[in-house]
Amino acid sequence: MNTFDTSKGLLRGIKVVEFGQFVAGPHTTLLLSSLGAEVIKVERPVYGDGGRGIGFFDKSGVSGFFTQQNCGKKSISVNLKHPEGLKAIYNLCIKSDIIVENFRPGSMERLGLGYEKLSKRNPGLIMCSISAYGQTGPYSTRPGFGPLVEALGGVTELTGDPNSTPVQTRYMIADNIAADKAVGAICASLFDRTRTGKGQCIDISLLDCIVEGDETTLQHYIWSNGERKLTRRGKTDDTVVPFGIFQVKDRYIAIHCATNENWVKLCKSINQNEWLLDERFSSLENRRKNRVEVYKVINEWFSKKTDAYETVKYLQQNGVPCELAKRVNEVAEDTQINARNMFVEKEIPGIGRRKIINVAYKINPSKASLSGVPPSLGEHTDLILSELGYNRQKIKQLHSDGVVFSTKNSNSNS
Repeated sequence: MNTFDTSKGLLRGIKVVEFGQFVAGPHTTLLLSSLGAEVIKVERPVYGDGGRGIGFFDKSGVSGFFTQQNCGKKSISVNLKHPEGLKAIYNLCIKSDIIVENFRPGSMERLGLGYEKLSKRNPGLIMCSISAYGQTGPYSTRPGFGPLVEALGGVTELTGDPNSTPVQTRYMIADNIAADKAVGAICASLFDRTRTGKGQCIDISLLDCIVEGDETTLQHYIWSNGERKLTRRGKTDDTVVPFGIFQVKDRYIAIHCATNENWVKLCKSINQNEWLLDERFSSLENRRKNRVEVYKVINEWFSKKTDAYETVKYLQQNGVPCELAKRVNEVAEDTQINARNMFVEKEIPGIGRRKIINVAYKINPSKASLSGVPPSLGEHTDLILSELGYNRQKIKQLHSDGVVFSTKNSNSNS
């Protein structure tokens, strides 16, 4: 059971307004919320964040995808095309500390909610804009999603078997890296604001994040003056040898021998002591040159094993860096992962108790943890409007005029 009190969080007292959809923006504010910030999610009427409509759905119709990305937030649903709706959100923004948005570049400016305009009213405002290709450059206005950026940034072309076509990963690499970068930049900007009193305009590009993370492949190309172009490596690597995936029956085991010490322990474990005296394998560079023989012998050793779990246990006891390639059900039940409290149970309204993936950083438990439950669409619309100075009569009128929306209000009128 999660008992995190946001009033004690590291970012307590910080108000964040999120204009987010799907992953990068919502995940950024999820992390800020887990640090104690108040996050207000601005959503369009009726449909809300597009993330509400994708992913695995519970019988109640609630998206597990949306739930995972939006715990602990408040939701205000407003028609930003209506002058009254835009006015309300403008007032909310200028009274906030941070704005996070992942609309297409130029969208916030067209709404009159760009950083230049808002910062004139609130010089300490920090705005973080996350987009596929960044706020500048020839690709900036293209529509983009994480998998497209991963393709453009070289990840897709480098993934899969060298004798086959590129493949996509199921992991949301670009979006999650971008969210982590955004939180780091936001927190640094908050610290700088304590010294200068001024905010910052932060530009996070998913493509930039992929390029930075692809430093190994790109560095091979750049430092070799274009002579060395790494390609899909499949199950084994040609830069660190041995490093790869090896089969035992119907399971797979990953090993990574990055140092000579690792290499020595592997040789002794697979009864290849003669390799330790062989000049062909005396260094990483020599092992690269003779990797065909290295991988042939290692594959033969693994092919004779009948129990992947016992094989991993044996190698680990001998100090060889290796792990079983676990299936999703095994990950969910893994002892180490659960010991690190990477799942928290929550009572989700209308669904019941469900496990949610926790945030990865471990700080004082009273200072950072996944908080609250995901909001229903517009659940806090009336509350937020009242905090902005709207009285009950005015709020009722805004609902009647279709300016604002809440699921609760809609249900009560049906």
